[in-house]
Amino acid sequence: MRGLKTVSGLGDIELMDFRAIYIDLESSGSRYEKILYVLSSSKVRLLVPREALLQEARQIGIPFVDILILNGALAKEVVIGGALYLSIMKIGKKDGQGVGYPKDESAVVVNQ
Repeated sequence: MRGLKTVSGLGDIELMDFRAIYIDLESSGSRYEKILYVLSSSKVRLLVPREALLQEARQIGIPFVDILILNGALAKEVVIGGALYLSIMKIGKKDGQGVGYPKDESAVVVNQ
């Protein structure tokens, strides 16, 4: 879900030409093979969080962007000692810990 929100926001970046490509392939290859075929025949970058697909793209030489790294780069930086307002939603793994979720749907572990 967080990845889809990141992707939907990419169209708003003025310096980026972002397009979703919808193609129906009826070949007998796997889903990954179909994706890599489409990418290799066009001048686009792969944007996906699947490590296996990124590894295959890297081997073939298809340019890619790891969406998880992109999401981390676009996330707001939290400074240790800075103020962050959130509700503690569940108990953490250790005594005195709680877990909260800011609006960006990341997880924050709070001690004491």
